[in-house]
Amino acid sequence: MQMQLVEAFREFEAKYKSLKRITATWYKTQCGVFSNNKDSNTKNKNGYSEEWYRARMVWSLVKTNYCDPENICVEFSIPKGSKGANPLKPDLVIFTDADWKKEYNHWKDKDTKLPESLAKKMLLVGEAKSNVNEVTSAVTVQMSEAMNSAVECKEVYGLYFDCLDDILLFKKVGNHSIQRYYEKMQKEGTDEIETLNLSYRDTLQKMPKFEDLLEHNQPFDMVNRRNFENTQSLREESFSEILESINRTVDRLGLSRDAQDLIVEFLTLKVADEKEVLRHQKEYFDFYILDEERNGLFGNQIFRNRINEIYKRTKIEYSGTIFNPPALTYTEKNNNLIPSHPDDEKMLISIISIFQEKKIAIIGSRHTGFNQIIFNNFGNNIEKAKEKQFFTPVPVVEAIVKLINPQKGEKICDPCSGICDFLAMAFRHVNRENLSGLMAASDYYGFDKDNKILKLAELNLVLNGDGNAVIRNMNSIDHKLLVNGQYKNIKFDIDDYNIEDWSNKNDESLNVQKFDVILTNPPFGRGRDLQTGKKGKWDISKKTIQLYEVWHQKNKPNSIDMGVIFLENAVKLLNEGGRMAIVLSNSIASIKDWECVREWLISRMRIVALIDLPANTFGQTGVATTVVIAYKPRKNEINILNDDYEVFVKEIEHIGYSVKEKNKVIDMPPNYLIDETTYEIVCDENGKKQILSDFPELVSSFANWLENNKYIYQEIYRAFHGDSFQKWSS
Repeated sequence: MQMQLVEAFREFEAKYKSLKRITATWYKTQCGVFSNNKDSNTKNKNGYSEEWYRARMVWSLVKTNYCDPENICVEFSIPKGSKGANPLKPDLVIFTDADWKKEYNHWKDKDTKLPESLAKKMLLVGEAKSNVNEVTSAVTVQMSEAMNSAVECKEVYGLYFDCLDDILLFKKVGNHSIQRYYEKMQKEGTDEIETLNLSYRDTLQKMPKFEDLLEHNQPFDMVNRRNFENTQSLREESFSEILESINRTVDRLGLSRDAQDLIVEFLTLKVADEKEVLRHQKEYFDFYILDEERNGLFGNQIFRNRINEIYKRTKIEYSGTIFNPPALTYTEKNNNLIPSHPDDEKMLISIISIFQEKKIAIIGSRHTGFNQIIFNNFGNNIEKAKEKQFFTPVPVVEAIVKLINPQKGEKICDPCSGICDFLAMAFRHVNRENLSGLMAASDYYGFDKDNKILKLAELNLVLNGDGNAVIRNMNSIDHKLLVNGQYKNIKFDIDDYNIEDWSNKNDESLNVQKFDVILTNPPFGRGRDLQTGKKGKWDISKKTIQLYEVWHQKNKPNSIDMGVIFLENAVKLLNEGGRMAIVLSNSIASIKDWECVREWLISRMRIVALIDLPANTFGQTGVATTVVIAYKPRKNEINILNDDYEVFVKEIEHIGYSVKEKNKVIDMPPNYLIDETTYEIVCDENGKKQILSDFPELVSSFANWLENNKYIYQEIYRAFHGDSFQKWSS
């Protein structure tokens, strides 16, 4: 019977308990293994040294016949940087075969860059520690960087070990980040360290066989045989390069329509194609093009048929605005498919080629600002200026969503949704434990009067989880979604609806649909007033504006800030016991001119928090803003509006990003925390760059404030957070 690793450990400990020093010669004579290590003591003041535990593992791997000792190198040196300074030195590397040493001896004194042929032979990287407290940096920094050196392989593996009798096993698939070897040991989450679940270790018996690892390690790069195993998730750094490539294509082609429409449509095809693989409906992606398909009628037809089939399936799944109507269509003529516009098809091929060349998948991306960047770069500039469409940056959205903490089963609405960032981030937040589970988004509602923007909105939800939210093309000031599903040709005015709660006077089936959570950043400010009779002009009918109490509060003005109208809209669209977060001009929240509106608000809502954002928050506009978070009492809680109560107040100074343009690409890169003495970017203990942002502290301080006031805010506290509050806030 073959000896097990744990038995080899015990034999090593008995045999070498008195060993004083471990040298490269010791590795050669006792293990048959090549080593670059310096002579090291086996003990230090705390007990056995890291070298001793490394020797125990290497000796045991050889003793159990895990692999040929000629395949093992102790302390393999991997150059970093152009001059090879500060090389990576993984504690051990197991290669695919013994030929690695010939290549190593030929290369080591001639070049500072690790040859690709040698990197491909790296099968497993091992990191040893004597102190279990060093596991995080050993795995996420040292091991991860060394595993990144194994190029063009299907999988490469990682082994962490220390003084204990168990280990941690990892794998790196293609260009993905490292993950646990056994997927059931992996946790759901957005933070790499959290997902790796380092406190739960693998037993020595779980060490996979060398032959099994070797089988999965072979290079694998056929474009028609790609799936999530041999592609990487879209990263922020690669997205800027993709945008530059798309920009060049747009400049070169004479497209039949705005590039934004085409990009939205083609990216939706890609995501839908990836989801079919994720659901195990097929093994490989279909969103590719072979070299032989780029030229010639026969090859073109194979490609067009494949893409046309993706179109058919995707239109069924996403029946909303993206394909209504489609930007590119194929029609059959003489048994051949013909594109509606040749340059539009060239744009599709270009986008396919860009993602194909970079081996990128969209699903699993952490680049949550994807859609805002598409809008900023490819939206019609004239329309953006005309409509003053300045969307809420994702870091702001994420912070607001965390403060509101939407829950599964709640109806969540943004009544002026733009590209639906609030809904997309709410979806990610609600399903954060299982984002790969393809949860339905039917409880999410977005309304906007710009139909072109809603195409981008639907893509946003597709990219962030699911595209089947209820998205409607309407101005939610004078049009409402009703409980019966109607939203078109609705007579919403004072003749048919009650001003107090917007209930229908005659027919309950025509009542306005209400929601549990409202998250919104409406248009507001000078130059965007709603005309309510000025020079006889009405932006909405007089009988509709009469349904808004704030219009009466302001003594029936000829024009009124749309932010104030949307404020009442949000309040009245809320269910009792619901909560809202709305971004308003700081003037609405503070100056005397709007005092009557604030009095109206506090007579109907319990104000929970006021958060002031700096003037540079929205990049394109310098308006200072305030986030108002409020709770709508149930009928039996109405007394909480009359009591004195404390409100959480916070002023944000650092938002963590800036708006920049480079090579015709508009982006919102992070601002990092800089050490004032060294002028270098500050990193945490795991080597992660620290962003200069007040939002994490905002979330934690709000959590503490609610905890300290939970008896005063008992009903609100439960409604906001229930038992899950401390879990997400930490």
